[in-house]
Amino acid sequence: MAPESASSAVVSKQLKEDAFLSQFLESQDNENETARVSFQMLAVSEQLAKLAQGISLLDKEINKQVCEKHEDLIAQAIWVEKLESILAIMQSHVQCLLASVDRLRLKIVEPFNKIKTQTVMLSRLHDTSDLLRRIAQIQQLTKKLPGQELVKSASFINEIVELSKDVDLSGLGIFEADQKLIKSEIARVQNQAKQLLSQGLQQYNFQQVSTAVEVLLHLGTFEKELNLIVEQALKDIENGAKKALDIQVLTQTPGDEKSAKQRGGPGRVTGSTFPGSNIANFRSKLWSSWENFLNTVVFSFCAQMAVLQAVLTKYLSISIVSVSSTSSVENVSKTAATFWPRVNEIMNKQLSHASQGSTFIKQALEGEYPKLLRLHLDLHKKLIKQCQPDKETIDCDVAAIFPSVHDFGHQFESAYLTHSVARLLNSVHQMFAGESVPSTEEVDSLIRVITSEMSVSLVDEALSCTVARNIGKAVRLFCLKSEQMLCASGEATQVIEPPTAGQKLNVSIANIVFYLISQLRRVLANTATSFPEAASAEVVKSFGNAENLEKIILTPLLASITDSIEAIILTMHQEDYSADEGSTNPSAYMRELREFVARVVSGYLAPFHNQPFILQSCKNVAIRTIDLFLRHVCLVRPLGRAGRAKLSNDFLQIEVDIQPLCKQVSELGKSYRILRYLRPLLTQTPEEIVKCPLIGDIIPYSLVLMLLFSHAPAKIMSPHQSANWSQARLSQWLDSHTNERDRLELISGTLHKYQQTVRQSNQTNFHPIFPIFMALLEKGFKSLA
Repeated sequence: MAPESASSAVVSKQLKEDAFLSQFLESQDNENETARVSFQMLAVSEQLAKLAQGISLLDKEINKQVCEKHEDLIAQAIWVEKLESILAIMQSHVQCLLASVDRLRLKIVEPFNKIKTQTVMLSRLHDTSDLLRRIAQIQQLTKKLPGQELVKSASFINEIVELSKDVDLSGLGIFEADQKLIKSEIARVQNQAKQLLSQGLQQYNFQQVSTAVEVLLHLGTFEKELNLIVEQALKDIENGAKKALDIQVLTQTPGDEKSAKQRGGPGRVTGSTFPGSNIANFRSKLWSSWENFLNTVVFSFCAQMAVLQAVLTKYLSISIVSVSSTSSVENVSKTAATFWPRVNEIMNKQLSHASQGSTFIKQALEGEYPKLLRLHLDLHKKLIKQCQPDKETIDCDVAAIFPSVHDFGHQFESAYLTHSVARLLNSVHQMFAGESVPSTEEVDSLIRVITSEMSVSLVDEALSCTVARNIGKAVRLFCLKSEQMLCASGEATQVIEPPTAGQKLNVSIANIVFYLISQLRRVLANTATSFPEAASAEVVKSFGNAENLEKIILTPLLASITDSIEAIILTMHQEDYSADEGSTNPSAYMRELREFVARVVSGYLAPFHNQPFILQSCKNVAIRTIDLFLRHVCLVRPLGRAGRAKLSNDFLQIEVDIQPLCKQVSELGKSYRILRYLRPLLTQTPEEIVKCPLIGDIIPYSLVLMLLFSHAPAKIMSPHQSANWSQARLSQWLDSHTNERDRLELISGTLHKYQQTVRQSNQTNFHPIFPIFMALLEKGFKSLA
């Protein structure tokens, strides 16, 4: 094959290289384009010669190829002949197949047509048979209809209706009499079922209603009939509400009935022309009419809906009806469930309409809203109590049928609460109209108003809570008005002279506020069983305002008393305690303290009626007195044996002196314990003092270190002496630095100053008490680590 390919390639190359012949090839070389254009300019004879040369080359190449591959060409020609014979055979086979298909078609089409015809006939026979069967069954059921009981007749009618579905029975002469009988029986059963349902609902007879519902379910008219009953009931309730609120009926006398009929129906008269001067009689008739409407009309229809709902619950639970009937029961059950909200909506609407048409009705509904709410709550309770079916028969939750009515008449509630809070606040404003402190009689008048508001709100917990918040507002206003009357000048806090007019005024204000709170507590205690706890808590919240007012009065007064006590205690430093022998009678400052405490308690604190609060407040004064006493006792220097004994006696005396400020001194906590445990240390030596196990646990290290300075020589100065302060200045510093570390660092600075003085004077030894100081100081710092 290689030489053959080489020979063809040579011929092809010769043709391409020839500028003239190459233009006849399919692929032309763009580079020889110019040469080819020039050859076109040759003479015709020359061009023919070139063509003849090219044709000669091709003929030679063709002959050469035929000679070399003649066997392959012959073989291909033979296979063409064989292929033609094979195609002829296949054509004959196809003709045979087509003939077979035609024969098969003839064998299939004819039976198919016959089967199709037979199928249509069979279908018609089946339909005819089914129709005849249905007619036969209907005729059998029709014969049974007359004289049957209501439920069974309804069941037969239901079967007949089911059998008549999807078929056309019109035009059958043999069936005309049966059709007329069926129609008459349907009408008879339906009318009896309606009457039975109406009678059962009116008598609240569960069995009759259940029977009627079952019959109507079988008839397929249950949903329609029940919708009519519900709509009629709502219409009757609306008419009853209009009649109960008719201003003409409410204002007419027995002799006016005839004239009232002549004037026309309800709703003709509007405005405030009625009821004349007899408002009390009008309101009595209004509430009596509305209560009668609720207890008769509304209760009757709601009780009927409760019976109906119980029956529907029964049918949904035991599934004795068909699927389609069950769907109908569910739909009507939803309609019955919305009955109570729709009733409330109607009553709200009619009350609003009546209040817009008559100012007297509006004033009655807004002014006595709790009575309106009570009537509806009583109706709700009555429905829950009397409409509950026997749980052994059916388990139906009546509370779910009649949800709460606490938000009924909210438009009148808002107006009532506005009037209520106005009555309470106006009572407070009237008490403070003058410049004098309100009297107990005026407070009693306010308490009566509060008690009245509480009593009328007992109908509902939510209303009670709202009224309680209004009472809290009145109490806060009372406290605010009282606070505005307080004397805040300097005369209100003086404790030197007898009580001033400003102090007496403040006492009177505190006492009248305490009287108000005491009376309110008494009222809450008396109504604890009826007044809701949440409402009581709302009232109690306002008591904090009274306590804050008493704090405003007492705080500056007690601060002044505390300052005076501190000034008295400071005078102990003016006495001489340096003697080793002498009297151990109480110190002069202690006698002054006892007299001062007794005088302020009897003259300034005893007039306050809220003594428990006074004692609780004075407890801090007593604690402060002990703390100041302990602080300054530890600062006394020099101190001899007689002086220590005298101060030790003062420890006992101060417990007696501060007794009027607290119930029991033992209630003063840590300060009292330090007072008791520090007293023995007063007469002990430094070595004995540092061994006391109570130091650091009960008695602060700083206080014991202060006490040790009374055993030290004068060159070891006390902290206030080292800082060039007075005892009062040191006391102020200690009040502002309550941290034990700060106090120890102050003492440490004093001791280091003494240490530097000794070293600067080239002394070889410290005083024997100095190591005791340093050891106790180090122990104190370690306890804080």
